[in-house]
Amino acid sequence: MFQFTVFIVLLKLASTFDDTNEDPISLNLEDNIMDRRLSSFTKMNVRLSQASNIEVVPSRSIPSLQYERLIQEFQSNSHSYYTLKVNFKHRLLQDYVMTSIPMCLVLQAQFQYTINLSVNENGYIIGAHISTKNITCTSLNTSTLERKDDLIYKVSLRVQSNDHGPQPEIQHFLDKIKREKEVKLNAQENDNRPFILKYWKYILPVVIIFVLQGAFTDSGSSGQ
Repeated sequence: MFQFTVFIVLLKLASTFDDTNEDPISLNLEDNIMDRRLSSFTKMNVRLSQASNIEVVPSRSIPSLQYERLIQEFQSNSHSYYTLKVNFKHRLLQDYVMTSIPMCLVLQAQFQYTINLSVNENGYIIGAHISTKNITCTSLNTSTLERKDDLIYKVSLRVQSNDHGPQPEIQHFLDKIKREKEVKLNAQENDNRPFILKYWKYILPVVIIFVLQGAFTDSGSSGQ
């Protein structure tokens, strides 16, 4: 009876640790639109089993004056970026990921975008990506804006499981090495120079050493 009870307890513990998809992940989303500093605009809990789009309920809005100021800043610096920081906590894991896109894409979309989160089998977020309906930036002009109300975030969250394959950063590194190898192989195949011209830098030191050794040998023999 005691052994059976222990077996049931161990089985429950195993199912608890294996059922990662049902454990919520606590998220705290921050961006850099308020005084160019990262500040939170929502906190929420999600489950890995929720693969469909999840609507984000913001805890703050964007004042219309701030929206116009962001457009003016972009006009003076077209290289400004919108930065998103995703703080997450899952069981004992606690970390964050960050991503950025050109500020103009978010301004044109009036803060309507989708956050794609890549999560591994342990519930660890390994990457985040922002996508908007517009893919290119066009000119922004505050004079055409007639907004008097504050802007409300319209953000959806998509959780994507990434159980197999390397992480995005590792895959990018592997692809880079592969491309470099291909470039070297192509360069070697297209190199039709004679043997001496291709490897002269390796041959020349050997020749110099032999010449010096011969010179020292001759001077030693003449001295005797």
